[in-house]
Amino acid sequence: MRKIVFVVIISLIFNLSIPLFTYGESSTDISENINLLDSKTNKTQSYPVVNLMLSGEDLVTDVPGILYSLGGYTRTLVPISIITDNLGYDILWDGKTKEVTITTESKTIVLKINSSDATINGEKIKLPNDIPAKLMAYNGTYRTMVPVRFVTEQLGKEIKWINDTRTVEINEPKQYIKSIVYDRERHFKEIRIKTSGKVKTTSYYIDGTKLNKKNKYVVDIQNVDFKMDKINFDKNGYYKIPIELYGIDSANMYKIKDTGNIRLEVNLDIKKGFDVFYDDKSGELVVEFINSVEDIRYEKLYNADAIVIDTNQAPPDLNVKYLKNAVIVDIVNSKLKFNSGKFGSIDFKKDGIEKVSFSQFDPSNEYEKDDLVSRVVVNLSEGKTSDDVYVEDIGDKVYIYVSGAPLNGFNYVKNGLDSGTLDINFDKKGSYKTNYDSNSKLLTLEVPKSSINLDKMNVDIDDSIVDLIKIDDMDMNNYLISLKLSKGTSYKNNSEKNNIDNISLSFFNKELSNSKYKNTLVVIDPGHGGSDAGAVGSKTYEKTLALIVGKKVKKELESLGFKVYITRDNDKRVSLQERTNIANSLGADLFVSIHMNSYVNANPYGLEVLYNPNDKLKNKEFAEFTKNELINSLGAFDRGIVSRPRLYVLRHTEMPSILTELGFISNPTEQDKLMNVDYQTKAAKAIAKGILDFLSFK
Repeated sequence: MRKIVFVVIISLIFNLSIPLFTYGESSTDISENINLLDSKTNKTQSYPVVNLMLSGEDLVTDVPGILYSLGGYTRTLVPISIITDNLGYDILWDGKTKEVTITTESKTIVLKINSSDATINGEKIKLPNDIPAKLMAYNGTYRTMVPVRFVTEQLGKEIKWINDTRTVEINEPKQYIKSIVYDRERHFKEIRIKTSGKVKTTSYYIDGTKLNKKNKYVVDIQNVDFKMDKINFDKNGYYKIPIELYGIDSANMYKIKDTGNIRLEVNLDIKKGFDVFYDDKSGELVVEFINSVEDIRYEKLYNADAIVIDTNQAPPDLNVKYLKNAVIVDIVNSKLKFNSGKFGSIDFKKDGIEKVSFSQFDPSNEYEKDDLVSRVVVNLSEGKTSDDVYVEDIGDKVYIYVSGAPLNGFNYVKNGLDSGTLDINFDKKGSYKTNYDSNSKLLTLEVPKSSINLDKMNVDIDDSIVDLIKIDDMDMNNYLISLKLSKGTSYKNNSEKNNIDNISLSFFNKELSNSKYKNTLVVIDPGHGGSDAGAVGSKTYEKTLALIVGKKVKKELESLGFKVYITRDNDKRVSLQERTNIANSLGADLFVSIHMNSYVNANPYGLEVLYNPNDKLKNKEFAEFTKNELINSLGAFDRGIVSRPRLYVLRHTEMPSILTELGFISNPTEQDKLMNVDYQTKAAKAIAKGILDFLSFK
């Protein structure tokens, strides 16, 4: 754990308060430069901004790294907190001497503000090019800025400068892969990769189910190379791992071109859980086939209150126990990742829920000794019993309803881009009636209450197959289930009418299946997410607005027949590498990143679209078409299209790509517009229209 020791407390230097906005790789500033005040000269100067990456993950800070020039030489300075927070070293600040000390097990590094000298274990040395540590202020916030190459190399790390995107990459020392084995003898099957030393990884999952593509689990191993016999590789440089495990189609490893990294790619028939860790004892990187609990949250779904558990496998292995005033849900063969795997609880005190507790449960008394169990306990409010609770799993999620079973026996699923199914499972055999009005496209079912118990609901599905589903009382003996079909959708009844225990309907949208865009895949990329809030307004965050608009763009494009993949559909952090790798791995045709702009004061306003000037991909034209549609639809101030060749997500995507800045969250008037639902919908439709314009031009 990192410790900060203050000899003289200068809180402004290590201020942890929430900044106006954070710097990741986005365009939260209206230029690629930043103005910083030098505490030595008390003058403000503009400095080029530098992107920072650590072992494949982009670093998000309130003050970015900069290029600092002195005496004809240029070096990269970064806030020292970037190094200490992310690498785990102790730091000490002495306000009297203006010295900062970094302590490791073997070294003590001392840097003095504005001094070209440093000391390593008491020995004085000259800093490269005499460029010193600086105390600099951004928007009133002071940070100690240190030469990143000097410090990280002294700490035993490797550093790489990528001029194309003006990025500093910090990595662990380069290692080598010596062997790869699939271990089928362990309780949880594993891939074990023997390395010459400890390695770092990034990983992500690609859900190709609705894109007619394979699901993939991808692990990128940073700063490594193979040191294995070449006969183990095929002519394309792939090492194929012999895995025989249900749900896994194939697995292989290969070098990622021009990166110095190696990729493990596991192709899946179903969604399976994985855990990746380094085994220090054996010196192996381990990919373990096991489920995990990623999130536990409260949601209102289909007019019902629910606790939702996100897992990493479909379906999860569940064991549910109903006590008098509590319900226990055990996700078997699972690691608790939520709350960093620590025991905890969330107090709700509403909607029949008192609190929810979670832990990595000791299975010794109830399960096999080698089992791993994530336990979630829902404690109910007074007046509620477990009879009021219904638990079900859909896909990789577990739903715990405390106000009944609104979907009990009732399951609507969109199966693909142009089709869906509705299954209604009766508790008792019965008969039903159907009626379809082709003019209104309204399908109604009269279902006996004696056969099934349903809660009332009225839900806008609006997935381009079905517009809405409504369940209501028809009379004392029957429910009336109404389905409003989307334009172009037809249905087929796969069930008999009398003495049945199941109603099965299938839906097919001919317009979508015949769409000229049905083979065009667009990746929508809502910026920021999770710990990276992006720009911070007075009422909301950039990450929140980007996700709302991103989902609306996805929905609009799907209604036109496009294939669409969204890089995040909830509030989670997604690295820059992951965003571009997903788009490239899927072979996407277009990439659109959604952002909001910001500045240090409230004056700037308007929207702009950024692009990488690649004539072959016609990014500039893509940006121009999209910007024009946004301006025409929203009536916003036109800031034009902006060439940004150094932005990572635009530089590293292999298809036509743009980044939209839909307005300034730092401007109160524009922030209110960006939070308006109608404005968001107009923006989404305009982005979709810009895509259509570009495809027609292209």
